[in-house]
Amino acid sequence: MEKSFSDSSNKVPIIIVLSAGADPMSELMKLAASMKMDKTLQSVSLGQGQAQIAINAIKQAQENQNWVVLQNCHLCPSFMPILDGMIEEI
Repeated sequence: MEKSFSDSSNKVPIIIVLSAGADPMSELMKLAASMKMDKTLQSVSLGQGQAQIAINAIKQAQENQNWVVLQNCHLCPSFMPILDGMIEEI
């Protein structure tokens, strides 16, 4: 996780594509704790009605330099073009 973080920036997000049964959250939480970001990390589990919550979380994280974890993206495929546009704007 540290290597992925070192390759990222405030304009280059980390995107993790998982296989069945994989859960990187414990490693991500360890990294966040080591960087004193564990109190500001926000996790959003995407699904019905969660797109606006994710948009708000991303915007707030940009303003406050926080982290956002978007989980279960496969449950909200209609949000992916919106997320792509947000990343392009960044």
